[in-house]
Amino acid sequence: MKNEDAKNLIEDIITCINVYNLSRLNSLENPDGHYPRRDASNNIYIQAYGELSTYLRYLFIYYNSKVDDDKLKSVTFPFIEYIKNALQQYDEIILITYNYDIWLERLLMLNDLEFNIEGFEDKPSKIKIIKPHGSISFTCTAKVRGPFEVRTSEFDYITQDIGQFNLKYDLAGDYPIINAIIPPAGDSNRFSMSWVKTLRQKVSEKIQLSDSRDKMIIFGISYWHVDRAEIDEILTQVNPLIEMTLINPTPPTCFDAVLTSLFKNYVHYPNTDLLEVNL
Repeated sequence: MKNEDAKNLIEDIITCINVYNLSRLNSLENPDGHYPRRDASNNIYIQAYGELSTYLRYLFIYYNSKVDDDKLKSVTFPFIEYIKNALQQYDEIILITYNYDIWLERLLMLNDLEFNIEGFEDKPSKIKIIKPHGSISFTCTAKVRGPFEVRTSEFDYITQDIGQFNLKYDLAGDYPIINAIIPPAGDSNRFSMSWVKTLRQKVSEKIQLSDSRDKMIIFGISYWHVDRAEIDEILTQVNPLIEMTLINPTPPTCFDAVLTSLFKNYVHYPNTDLLEVNL
C-alpha cells in the first residue's frame, strides 16, 4: 500500500470511530431509547480501530525501548533546563502534552525533577503533567494474554473510568485490554470515555486560574481541524493578559493569527534559543 493510501485508510477508520462515539454519546443523552444501542463487535471499521490503537501503543513502546537512559543523559534539552530555572520563579508548572510517549517523564526523572501525573497521582510536586489524549504509560488493570489479542467485544468506551488505569513505565510484557490513546485525527470532543473527560476537566481547572503574572509556552501543536476545538477551548479560558509564547519554526498561519488576536503579550520564536533569555 502506498503511503497516501495508508494515510487515507487510517483517517477513514478514525473518522468512523469519531462518528460512532458521537452516536453512543447521543444514545446516552436519550436514555428512553429513540436510538438502539449500536453493536461494534461485527463492524469492520470499529474492529480496525481496536487494532490500530493497539498497534500505536506498541509502536511507541518500541521507540521508547530503543533509547536507554544513558543516551538520554548524553543530550542537552533546552526545555528541561528551562524548567529547572523556572522552578525557582514559579509556584507551579503545568505541562499539558498530547504526546503518547514518556520521553518527558523520563527526562524529568533523569534530572531529579519531581512531577505529578494529574488524575493518577497526588504528590506535592510543583511540576504537574496532564495528558488529555492518553499515554503509553496509562495501563488498564484488565489484561490480555499477548500483544496482538484485540478484544473488540469488550470495546465499550463508556465504562473507561480513569480508576481502571494505572501508571506504568516498565512497559515490557504489558498487554492491557484497552489502550488509553486517542489516535491522530481522533476528535476528543466526540469521545465519551470517562478518563478523557476527567483529564480535560483537569486542564480547564488549571488554566482558569491563570493571571497576567503567568506565562504560557506552546510548541508542537498542529492546530489541525480535529484538534482545533480542543485547543480553542484552552486558549479562550486563558487570561488574555498572560505572557504567551509560541515556539515553532513554521507555525500554521491561522494559529499564529489566532494567538495574535487573543493575546496582547504574544511573541513567536522559531526555536528554543531565546527561551532562557525570556525566562
